[in-house]
Amino acid sequence: MSEIIKNEEDLEKIISDMDNIDGPDMADVPLFQETAFETPFAHVEKPRTVSAPKVNANVNDETTVIGASTVVNSNVTCGGNIEIRGAIQGKLVVQGAAVIYGSVEGDIEAGELTIKNEGKVNGNIVCQNDFTMNQNSNLVGNVNAKNATIEAAIQGNVDVVSVLRIGGLAIINGDITAENLSVDGGAVINGRLTIRR
Repeated sequence: MSEIIKNEEDLEKIISDMDNIDGPDMADVPLFQETAFETPFAHVEKPRTVSAPKVNANVNDETTVIGASTVVNSNVTCGGNIEIRGAIQGKLVVQGAAVIYGSVEGDIEAGELTIKNEGKVNGNIVCQNDFTMNQNSNLVGNVNAKNATIEAAIQGNVDVVSVLRIGGLAIINGDITAENLSVDGGAVINGRLTIRR
């Protein structure tokens, strides 16, 4: 449209000429074509909804470790098992098994308890099942357990419901009560001995 429009008639003529121009029928040509698209992730499974783990699902499979450089100045309650390489200054309650390499200054209640070499406890012990003291460990306090094996020093009374085995390196300064008792040669016992019937 390079010519100059001088009046209204010229404008109408130009518009009618444009309507008469043969061109492609716009209805026959789609503006967008439909394309089949294949995702490269078709083989990947959709993520499934995962529920949060239940607390206390199986607490006996769980072990808490208190490291050698850690000192806990409070009571400790553990629903599973615990391994103490450091120190606890407070009461210890363990539903499962407790293994002490370090020290505990306080009473202990446990399903099972083992005081390993060089482990030290200053407090009373209540053990639902087996209590074990390895050589060179030390306990100042009373013991109540179902079964016990003692191969170290105890300053306190020992009351065992079923079987008590006293090793040859044991030194017990306190009264002993048990249903079944075995004492290895070399053990030292300073106290009364009662066999429960």
